Amino acid sequence: MLNSSLEKLGYNFDVDTKKSIFPHEFAKSNTLFYKGDIKFYSDLNYTEYYKLKVDNLSFKDKALKYMSIDINCLYEVLIKAATSFFMKYNIQMLEYKIISGLSYGLFLRDYFDKNIPLINTPSMYQYIKQGYYGGITEVYITSGKDLYYYVVNYLYPYVTLQAMPGIQCTKENLLWRGTFINNLFGFYYCEIITPNDLYIGLLPHRTNDGSLLFLLGKWRGWYFSE
Repeated sequence: MLNSSLEKLGYNFDVDTKKSIFPHEFAKSNTLFYKGDIKFYSDLNYTEYYKLKVDNLSFKDKALKYMSIDINCLYEVLIKAATSFFMKYNIQMLEYKIISGLSYGLFLRDYFDKNIPLINTPSMYQYIKQGYYGGITEVYITSGKDLYYYVVNYLYPYVTLQAMPGIQCTKENLLWRGTFINNLFGFYYCEIITPNDLYIGLLPHRTNDGSLLFLLGKWRGWYFSE
């Protein structure tokens, strides 16, 4: 929920209990009951170490105190964070497990106007997910003359505002060869044949290891048709 170290969170939220320093490298199963000076601190200069130096220190007591401080620091951070979320957005942080879930809750409550299909069925989501691919980002022709350059801005937001299948979905198990492809709207598992004389395949194909290829010839995969 709060993507930062506990030390930074303590200072950012200005809590009363700040995370303390602990000799993690010294913590072993056979050192729990050690008493004496401890020198195994990471990134600690001599001046700071001298302030912590205790000749007859109980490592067990120090470990318990360190854990107590950590827990109280985290508790105070969560209280301040939850209060901040509630005061700014009128939302309960503890109702969500991760920050993206909280953002999603705010979006549905304040910005969602029921104009975007919500895919709430797990099986339908899995089908649709298989039909999503990334675009081609490689450079295939590195030089040329009299070229035209095109820059497309806000392409993803533009696409999200177009019609998308989702709410009123039905499953078709088989499409005949005579089906007019321009009438299709949805996600389909297809057998694609790309002529071998083309420079690059027309549609993407995801391999078993997750790689994205644009193949020539015949293969099968999920595609979105609009």
